[in-house]
Amino acid sequence: WGFFDRLGGPRMLDRAPAIVAAAGKLNDLMARTLKTDRGTVSEVAFVVDHHSMLCIHPHSYLPGFLYYQLPELARMGAPFDIYFLSDIKAVARRPYKLVILFNAYWLNNAQRQAIAALKRGGRTVVFVYATGIAGENGASAENVSSVTGIRIRAIDRRMPVEVRVAAASHPITRGLAKGL
Repeated sequence: WGFFDRLGGPRMLDRAPAIVAAAGKLNDLMARTLKTDRGTVSEVAFVVDHHSMLCIHPHSYLPGFLYYQLPELARMGAPFDIYFLSDIKAVARRPYKLVILFNAYWLNNAQRQAIAALKRGGRTVVFVYATGIAGENGASAENVSSVTGIRIRAIDRRMPVEVRVAAASHPITRGLAKGL
Protein backbone atom coordinates (compact mmCIF):
# COMPACT_ATOMS: atom_id res chain seq x y z
CA TRP A 1 0.00 0.00 0.00
CA GLY A 2 2.94 2.34 0.52
CA PHE A 3 3.60 2.36 -3.22
CA PHE A 4 -0.05 3.16 -3.91
CA ASP A 5 0.05 6.04 -1.41
CA ARG A 6 3.20 7.48 -3.00
CA LEU A 7 1.43 7.54 -6.36
CA GLY A 8 -1.33 9.65 -4.89
CA GLY A 9 -3.55 7.11 -3.17
CA PRO A 10 -7.29 7.18 -3.87
CA ARG A 11 -6.95 10.58 -5.60
CA MET A 12 -4.87 8.86 -8.31
CA LEU A 13 -7.90 6.79 -9.28
CA ASP A 14 -9.77 9.95 -10.24
CA ARG A 15 -6.98 10.77 -12.70
CA ALA A 16 -6.96 7.29 -14.32
CA PRO A 17 -10.54 6.31 -15.22
CA ALA A 18 -9.34 3.89 -17.94
CA ILE A 19 -7.32 1.92 -15.38
CA VAL A 20 -10.27 1.86 -12.98
CA ALA A 21 -12.55 0.59 -15.77
CA ALA A 22 -10.04 -2.11 -16.76
CA ALA A 23 -9.69 -3.20 -13.12
CA GLY A 24 -13.49 -3.41 -12.87
CA LYS A 25 -13.63 -5.63 -15.99
CA LEU A 26 -10.91 -7.87 -14.57
CA ASN A 27 -12.84 -8.15 -11.30
CA ASP A 28 -16.02 -9.14 -13.19
CA LEU A 29 -14.06 -11.72 -15.19
CA MET A 30 -12.59 -13.16 -12.01
CA ALA A 31 -16.04 -13.42 -10.42
CA ARG A 32 -17.35 -15.34 -13.48
CA THR A 33 -14.38 -17.73 -13.57
CA LEU A 34 -14.93 -18.65 -9.92
CA LYS A 35 -18.17 -20.31 -11.06
CA THR A 36 -16.52 -22.13 -13.99
CA ASP A 37 -15.66 -25.83 -13.80
CA ARG A 38 -11.90 -26.00 -13.68
CA GLY A 39 -11.67 -29.75 -13.24
CA THR A 40 -9.02 -31.73 -15.03
CA VAL A 41 -9.43 -32.78 -18.64
CA SER A 42 -6.46 -35.13 -18.39
CA GLU A 43 -6.79 -38.71 -19.54
CA VAL A 44 -3.44 -39.81 -18.11
CA ALA A 45 -2.28 -39.96 -14.50
CA PHE A 46 1.46 -40.20 -13.79
CA VAL A 47 2.02 -41.50 -10.26
CA VAL A 48 5.36 -41.12 -8.48
CA ASP A 49 6.44 -42.02 -4.97
CA HIS A 50 9.10 -40.04 -3.19
CA HIS A 51 9.27 -42.64 -0.39
CA SER A 52 10.19 -45.40 -2.84
CA MET A 53 13.32 -43.47 -3.75
CA LEU A 54 14.67 -44.70 -0.41
CA CYS A 55 14.36 -48.30 -1.68
CA ILE A 56 16.97 -47.94 -4.40
CA HIS A 57 20.75 -47.82 -4.32
CA PRO A 58 22.12 -44.28 -3.97
CA HIS A 59 24.12 -44.69 -7.20
CA SER A 60 21.18 -46.04 -9.19
CA TYR A 61 20.23 -44.44 -12.50
CA LEU A 62 16.53 -44.56 -11.56
CA PRO A 63 16.23 -41.10 -9.90
CA GLY A 64 17.59 -39.52 -13.09
CA PHE A 65 15.29 -41.70 -15.13
CA LEU A 66 12.34 -40.12 -13.32
CA TYR A 67 13.65 -36.62 -14.01
CA TYR A 68 13.91 -37.28 -17.76
CA GLN A 69 10.36 -38.65 -18.04
CA LEU A 70 8.65 -35.31 -17.51
CA PRO A 71 9.67 -33.79 -20.86
CA GLU A 72 8.70 -37.06 -22.55
CA LEU A 73 5.27 -36.95 -20.93
CA ALA A 74 4.80 -33.46 -22.27
CA ARG A 75 5.46 -34.79 -25.79
CA MET A 76 2.98 -37.66 -25.63
CA GLY A 77 0.14 -35.54 -26.98
CA ALA A 78 -2.34 -36.17 -24.16
CA PRO A 79 -2.97 -34.01 -21.11
CA PHE A 80 -1.73 -35.57 -17.88
CA ASP A 81 -1.84 -35.03 -14.15
CA ILE A 82 0.96 -35.88 -11.74
CA TYR A 83 0.15 -37.51 -8.40
CA PHE A 84 2.05 -38.78 -5.43
CA LEU A 85 1.40 -42.42 -4.62
CA SER A 86 -0.09 -41.26 -1.31
CA ASP A 87 -3.00 -39.86 -3.41
CA ILE A 88 -3.66 -43.14 -5.25
CA LYS A 89 -7.27 -43.28 -4.02
CA ALA A 90 -7.94 -39.92 -5.69
CA VAL A 91 -6.55 -41.34 -8.94
CA ALA A 92 -8.97 -44.27 -8.70
CA ARG A 93 -11.93 -41.89 -8.34
CA ARG A 94 -11.17 -40.10 -11.61
CA PRO A 95 -11.91 -41.46 -15.10
CA TYR A 96 -8.31 -41.67 -16.33
CA LYS A 97 -7.83 -43.90 -19.35
CA LEU A 98 -4.15 -44.51 -18.55
CA VAL A 99 -2.38 -44.63 -15.19
CA ILE A 100 1.42 -44.87 -15.12
CA LEU A 101 2.81 -46.14 -11.82
CA PHE A 102 6.35 -44.97 -12.27
CA ASN A 103 8.40 -45.78 -9.19
CA ALA A 104 6.03 -47.46 -6.75
CA TYR A 105 8.58 -49.89 -5.32
CA TRP A 106 7.25 -49.91 -1.75
CA LEU A 107 3.50 -50.39 -1.30
CA ASN A 108 1.49 -50.80 1.87
CA ASN A 109 -1.60 -53.00 1.83
CA ALA A 110 -4.02 -50.09 1.32
CA GLN A 111 -2.04 -48.92 -1.71
CA ARG A 112 -2.06 -52.47 -3.12
CA GLN A 113 -5.87 -52.52 -2.79
CA ALA A 114 -6.18 -49.10 -4.44
CA ILE A 115 -4.05 -50.30 -7.37
CA ALA A 116 -6.27 -53.37 -7.70
CA ALA A 117 -9.23 -50.98 -8.03
CA LEU A 118 -7.35 -49.03 -10.71
CA LYS A 119 -7.14 -52.15 -12.89
CA ARG A 120 -10.93 -52.32 -13.16
CA GLY A 121 -13.24 -50.31 -15.39
CA GLY A 122 -11.40 -50.50 -18.70
CA ARG A 123 -8.47 -48.42 -17.52
CA THR A 124 -4.93 -49.26 -18.67
CA VAL A 125 -2.31 -49.36 -15.93
CA VAL A 126 1.39 -49.27 -16.79
CA PHE A 127 3.72 -50.70 -14.18
CA VAL A 128 7.27 -49.38 -14.50
CA TYR A 129 10.09 -51.44 -13.01
CA ALA A 130 9.31 -53.60 -10.00
CA THR A 131 6.05 -52.06 -8.84
CA GLY A 132 5.32 -53.22 -5.30
CA ILE A 133 8.47 -55.31 -4.84
CA ALA A 134 8.72 -54.19 -1.22
CA GLY A 135 6.09 -53.67 1.42
CA GLU A 136 4.83 -54.49 4.87
CA ASN A 137 5.57 -58.18 4.33
CA GLY A 138 9.14 -57.69 3.07
CA ALA A 139 10.56 -57.75 -0.44
CA SER A 140 9.97 -60.46 -3.03
CA ALA A 141 9.27 -61.10 -6.69
CA GLU A 142 5.87 -62.47 -5.65
CA ASN A 143 4.95 -59.00 -4.36
CA VAL A 144 5.39 -57.64 -7.89
CA SER A 145 3.39 -60.48 -9.42
CA SER A 146 0.52 -59.99 -6.98
CA VAL A 147 0.22 -56.29 -7.88
CA THR A 148 0.85 -56.42 -11.62
CA GLY A 149 -0.37 -59.88 -12.60
CA ILE A 150 2.94 -60.34 -14.41
CA ARG A 151 4.97 -63.39 -13.41
CA ILE A 152 8.53 -62.45 -12.59
CA ARG A 153 11.41 -64.10 -10.81
CA ALA A 154 14.33 -62.70 -8.91
CA ILE A 155 17.88 -63.47 -10.00
CA ASP A 156 20.39 -63.09 -7.19
CA ARG A 157 23.13 -61.29 -9.09
CA ARG A 158 23.83 -57.84 -10.39
CA MET A 159 22.83 -57.34 -14.01
CA PRO A 160 21.41 -54.67 -16.31
CA VAL A 161 17.67 -54.18 -16.61
CA GLU A 162 16.41 -56.03 -19.67
CA VAL A 163 12.97 -56.59 -21.11
CA ARG A 164 12.18 -59.36 -23.56
CA VAL A 165 8.93 -59.54 -25.51
CA ALA A 166 7.61 -63.06 -25.00
CA ALA A 167 4.42 -62.89 -27.10
CA ALA A 168 5.47 -61.46 -30.48
CA SER A 169 2.12 -62.43 -31.99
CA HIS A 170 0.09 -60.16 -29.70
CA PRO A 171 -1.47 -57.16 -31.55
CA ILE A 172 0.50 -54.73 -29.41
CA THR A 173 3.85 -56.40 -30.06
CA ARG A 174 3.29 -57.57 -33.63
CA GLY A 175 5.86 -56.06 -35.96
CA LEU A 176 8.50 -55.33 -33.32
CA ALA A 177 12.06 -56.20 -34.30
CA LYS A 178 13.15 -59.71 -33.36
CA GLY A 179 15.10 -59.79 -30.13
CA LEU A 180 13.49 -56.66 -28.76
